[in-house]
Amino acid sequence: ADNERRETIVTNAQGRSIVCTDSIAFAREEDRGRNVLCTAGHTGRSVVGYITDSAPWGFICSDGGIGKNDSGITALEPAAAAGIPGASVDALTARMGDGHSTYFDGVIGAVNGLAAAKGVKTGMPATEAARLLLD
Repeated sequence: ADNERRETIVTNAQGRSIVCTDSIAFAREEDRGRNVLCTAGHTGRSVVGYITDSAPWGFICSDGGIGKNDSGITALEPAAAAGIPGASVDALTARMGDGHSTYFDGVIGAVNGLAAAKGVKTGMPATEAARLLLD
């Protein structure tokens, strides 16, 4: 669909790709266990099902401005519990609703334990974090 604005940025030797799309809801079956999705939606409770159902290799979303009680990043730990490494960019560093901005402009503001184990750290550009998640 046109509204997905989906673009594959890079594909590694193992056939996994970094894919930008505007929402985790636009994940495809081909992403399951294979692609790192860079999306522009928040990482709150309501996206847990989208992340765990689509089960990408990894993901970077927005923190949506964090919100009350860290509500903008509450999906990170359930994702880790499902075996999916993920991170969120600081919403002030990337445009909301624009997955390309998440990837190209975003700076990591929060990570789950699985992403941290791959070397993803807060303050890191999303471009670097996505590459660490991919490989």
